[in-house]
Amino acid sequence: MPSKNKDQEILNNQNLDDIQDNDVRENRSDTRFYVPIIVTINSTDYMVSDWSAGGFKLKHFDPNFQVSDCFPIHLSFNFKGGIKFSLDLQAEVVWRSSKMRAMGFRFLNMRASEKELIEKMGNDIQNGKLTPEEPTINSEKVATQQAIQQTQTPEETQPPKETQTPEETLIPEKKSQPRGKRFWLTSIGLSVVGLAILSATGVALYRAIAYLHIDSAAVARSFKEVVSTHRGKISQLYISQGMEVTAGDPLLRVYDEQIAQFIAEDDARNIQQRIRDKRQELDRVQEKLELTRSELQKAQENLRIARSRQQREIESLEQAKQINQKQLQQAQAQVQALETQYETAQKNLERVKFLEQEGAITEQRRDNAKARLAEIEGKLQQAKQEVEIKENTLKSIEQGKFYTGERFNGDLPQLEAEIEQASETIEQKSRDINIYQRKIKQKQQEIQQLKQQYQNQNFQFPKPMLTDPSEENIFSQVYEAPVDATVSKLKKTVNQPVQMGETLLILEPKRDQVMVDAFLTQDQATRVSVGRKAKVTVPDLDLTYQATVTKIDRSGGLRDEIRGRYQFDGSTNRPAYVQLRLLDTTKEDQRLLTPGIPVELTIKKTDF
Repeated sequence: MPSKNKDQEILNNQNLDDIQDNDVRENRSDTRFYVPIIVTINSTDYMVSDWSAGGFKLKHFDPNFQVSDCFPIHLSFNFKGGIKFSLDLQAEVVWRSSKMRAMGFRFLNMRASEKELIEKMGNDIQNGKLTPEEPTINSEKVATQQAIQQTQTPEETQPPKETQTPEETLIPEKKSQPRGKRFWLTSIGLSVVGLAILSATGVALYRAIAYLHIDSAAVARSFKEVVSTHRGKISQLYISQGMEVTAGDPLLRVYDEQIAQFIAEDDARNIQQRIRDKRQELDRVQEKLELTRSELQKAQENLRIARSRQQREIESLEQAKQINQKQLQQAQAQVQALETQYETAQKNLERVKFLEQEGAITEQRRDNAKARLAEIEGKLQQAKQEVEIKENTLKSIEQGKFYTGERFNGDLPQLEAEIEQASETIEQKSRDINIYQRKIKQKQQEIQQLKQQYQNQNFQFPKPMLTDPSEENIFSQVYEAPVDATVSKLKKTVNQPVQMGETLLILEPKRDQVMVDAFLTQDQATRVSVGRKAKVTVPDLDLTYQATVTKIDRSGGLRDEIRGRYQFDGSTNRPAYVQLRLLDTTKEDQRLLTPGIPVELTIKKTDF
């Protein structure tokens, strides 16, 4: 049974290796070269004919090699003329295929100059500028490799032939050549290689001067903090760390007992204050009522006095009217009598004048008759004037005024105006009193209702545990997801206190573009500008992208708790923060470029 389980595990690993092989080969970004080089792993030489600046493929591998194993390796490049070039690097196994009897390695911690030099050499080989020489492998190392192959399963190796070494493992020994010819070939090879190395060195030197090579960078995380707008404690959590949420989904509930207590006490204080206010309003209305009652009594008294005076005035006028009417009648009778006397005297004068002309009487009698007529005429005129005076006096009396001989009497119009004004005042004050009485009754009812409300008020807190996120009250607040995101970190748990402005949790919104965070020195930051294009290399994935600088912050970088997890060793010496946006990334790229994965940047300096 154990043997069967082990076989199944081997089969599963083989399938996984094949899948990894396909994934890695589909994401290759460096040019592949198919010329032989020597790779030394664990003191064993291997000939490799499929390599690039990012890694290489190895056949007839040690069966003990597993994916994610890392090894120190030695690369040997042999060129005609006896020139050799070598590099010491680190490599990691990224895929393994038992069916193909091969595995893939990628270079680790590789400097940009080393990578560019390998690419330059590979291109020069393809273009014919450099001619590689078939490499040879040490015989002791060959024996070790053959022993390893013999331990492999039949599915991993082919049966060895008696006179033939495994493919890409043993290299035939180089045939001897004449010494003179070998000298010239060596000289030519040395010249070619020298020129190639000089060219590569010049390119590397130019790139070192004209470009910034930044290794303190990583794929950025896009975070959104959920900040408390209340104080209290967490009563419910509706999510967990790593959970995906949609915009509008409930996250948590914050409940504040202190606010509930304060609101309850404040409600009681408000009711008491409202009762006091209503009492003050009632007192003011009652004061107005008392004042209005006093004004009403005064108006009533004024009306009584005015009416009394009016009555006296009416009686006085009536008496004066009766007296003047009698005096007028007497004056009119006097005028009539005098008019009769005047006519008689006038006729007597005419008769006397006739008799005088006849000589019947003396002149003296004529003069006496004339004097009598004049006397009666004077009395008549005086009597008429008296009648006119009495008539005018009677008219004045009818208008409410008359002269008693000492003063003018007649305040009846003024008294009538006073009576009218007092009546209007009484009517208005009576209406005001009715209004104030209704207000007093209303205020008393309101005060009674507030007292009853205060007695019946329930100052108990509402229950903090509301299981349904849709349930609401004024003492708790449900926080909802602002965007579609993943819960990255919970800063608070249930029953923990919360202050206003405190971060409750951190969300990682779903990305629609990939950003890169980089930390530079102040000198490096002065040589970068927003909009500058850059080359982004992802060593772990052997991928390369174009990017553009979107933000530069030289004030100290972003060293908060969110971004702190991606700070690099020595980042305190790189206080400038630069953000870049990758161009033309696909959904597959976004899947592969997980936040936090280290990247390398190559940015051309602004002064070049």
